Amino acid sequence: MFLRGIAVLAVAAAMSMTALTSVAAVPGVSATPKVCLPVYLTVTGGSELPDPDPNLINTVSDVRLAGYKVATTKAGFTPGGAVGASLAFSGPIVFTPTSSASTLTANVQGDVNLTTGKFQATSTSVTGTGALIGISGTLIFRGTQDLADPPRSSTEAITGTLCSRLRPW
Repeated sequence: MFLRGIAVLAVAAAMSMTALTSVAAVPGVSATPKVCLPVYLTVTGGSELPDPDPNLINTVSDVRLAGYKVATTKAGFTPGGAVGASLAFSGPIVFTPTSSASTLTANVQGDVNLTTGKFQATSTSVTGTGALIGISGTLIFRGTQDLADPPRSSTEAITGTLCSRLRPW
């Protein structure tokens, strides 16, 4: 949904140029409507080896939509406090689409169960570069990391909503 959503936003923006012009003339109506799309992506990845920073939890992954690779991610999480078997973490996840030099960064806070490997994180902000400037929304990451496997392989699902204001080209 990540790239398909961006493509839909671009097509919608191009198709709505005349609508934006006429909407701007209506009192009380924003000239830049916001379009939001649902996100559902699957992810496989693991620890980044060799570890570039031993003070962070470093991961890399492939992001897929309906089985097709649409992006890669790289993350460097700062571990927080542990409560029982749960370890808190926070930091950026940087998405790089396979067909673009743009990036989307989701800053997240979450926790991982150090016994089961189950984790969950929620974005606190989403920002883009290049063609993805102006993207906002909320992403939720849920998955499981194999804590016994040396590269700490993981699988997860990303859900949420990404939004963009339509803007003239």
